[in-house]
Amino acid sequence: VIMEIKEILEKLKQDKISIEEAEKEIKNNGYEDLGYAKIDHNRKKRQGTSEVVFCQGKPDEFLSKIYKTIYKENGEVLGTRATKEQYELVKKEIPNVQYDSISKILKIEKEKQKVGNIVVCTGGTADIPVAEEAAQTAEFLGNYVERVYDVGISGIHRLLSQREKLEKANCIIAIAGMEGALASVIGGLAKVPVIAVPTSIGYGANFGGLAALLSMINSCANGIATVNIDNGYGAGYIANQINKLAVKEEAIKNGFENLLDGKNANDLKVYRPGNRATEELGIISPLADLNFYKEDIRKYSKDLGIKFWNKPSNSCLATRFPYNTTLTEEKLKQVELSEEVIKKLGITQVRVRKHEEIARIEVNKEDFNKILENREYIESNLKKLGFKYITLDLNGLKTGSFS
Repeated sequence: VIMEIKEILEKLKQDKISIEEAEKEIKNNGYEDLGYAKIDHNRKKRQGTSEVVFCQGKPDEFLSKIYKTIYKENGEVLGTRATKEQYELVKKEIPNVQYDSISKILKIEKEKQKVGNIVVCTGGTADIPVAEEAAQTAEFLGNYVERVYDVGISGIHRLLSQREKLEKANCIIAIAGMEGALASVIGGLAKVPVIAVPTSIGYGANFGGLAALLSMINSCANGIATVNIDNGYGAGYIANQINKLAVKEEAIKNGFENLLDGKNANDLKVYRPGNRATEELGIISPLADLNFYKEDIRKYSKDLGIKFWNKPSNSCLATRFPYNTTLTEEKLKQVELSEEVIKKLGITQVRVRKHEEIARIEVNKEDFNKILENREYIESNLKKLGFKYITLDLNGLKTGSFS
């Protein structure tokens, strides 16, 4: 594991390493030299994302070692252009590795919150392998992706029927072979950047994607940028950058030059999928940076005469959903109104966890009787809000139950 410069200097100061060892660490800082590969561990700090493995053509021994090294450092790794045989090879060393035979993505992925909105479109079904490489790359990097497949210009009504999705996107990836006209059509409809990806799908005069590439490069539509033939990964990566900037830009547009969150030191000790998003978006966490714990915040709030210093904690509504759930205003409102129904009974501490059609109610055990006495009132109102089944968690209220 690569040491940070500050860590190296601290160890030198404490005589835990020699000057020679410190010098070696500083020279190698940022990458790990395997002889045949220099693993760029510092890339995430420079660019916001870790190094990705291009699997195609790598000798088995090299690929296995490179993959294990990145996984050991980051706890996750993305590989592209992998074969089934390479998957079997890596699986022997890392059993939880996942392989998708369509996109040829080889990955071990941490759970993370998906932000923004990227739409991936294809001209035809044959373009889907490249589209999935783009979509899964963007998802791995923490973006919400919507797929709109088989909407080529030979039946343009199919694309026009999806126009609402295009209008909601922060970025669109247009993937097509043949003559590659899809990108120009979408470019003429969309107000956001369009990343055009030519594919090698087509008959002889397609020249392995060259015809589509030239068509996309020569598009007269505004806002189109073209990547190399079949380069789904490149499109997904660029879309990630555009989408993250759009999320930040939206806040700035509303008058916020800097974004701050209320994360505190307690949050650093538990798993929080949103932490990665805040890092990539440059969101500032002053309480965590100053090592303030919840009890510190309450103490200083009381000292400053803030009336609600001892108000019961009430976490973000996003914590009511399992990881990898796409959050919408409608879902958040459903949970918020459901909790208000129960709070009207005089129950101050309540969480309504949403599991699709199921509402799982968490309250303190001393409030169980009140819930049961009013179960018809609760059931009636929560069903009006869209839940089909209502349950009471017998373990009682547990903050961070999705951590």
